[in-house]
Amino acid sequence: MLRCLSTSARCCIPSSESPVATAEQVKALIRSHSSHDDEQFRSVALQIAAHSARLGNTRLAEELRALVEQSRRPQAPAGSPRAVPIARPTGELADLVSASYPQTRLVDMVPPESARAQFQLVVHQQHQSDRLRSHGLAPKRRLRLVAPPGCGKTMTAAALAGECQLPLIE
Repeated sequence: MLRCLSTSARCCIPSSESPVATAEQVKALIRSHSSHDDEQFRSVALQIAAHSARLGNTRLAEELRALVEQSRRPQAPAGSPRAVPIARPTGELADLVSASYPQTRLVDMVPPESARAQFQLVVHQQHQSDRLRSHGLAPKRRLRLVAPPGCGKTMTAAALAGECQLPLIE
């Protein structure tokens, strides 16, 4: 036999079971998800876990708590271990900007020795960024490549991005 819990929730569950989440908690979950508020989402999920525990469903409560704790840990994106997530541009900007993870490396290029030393320094700083930050420093974040057309500025940028495992935004 089914019984309706409330007219606002419009949900029916078997009468032998208790509701896992209230209608207000479900609404709060959806609101926090749509506003990209992860902390609020986790808070509501923990409230649902506590509600489930009070109703005697301790297994579900423990699973929800474990999922919330797992979501708090930083997740490494698939592909490159140090990949930076990129939001896909929309509207008019989508036609103007493209982002990719290039496969080009510095060994694919033949820059002058002075430029090669500067590029190696930038790559080394990016690879040691955690160590630099621990000493209160930061790696170089911006480079200005100035040269006449056809000299390889875009290829240089792609090679540096590939070496540093960062996205190339063109």
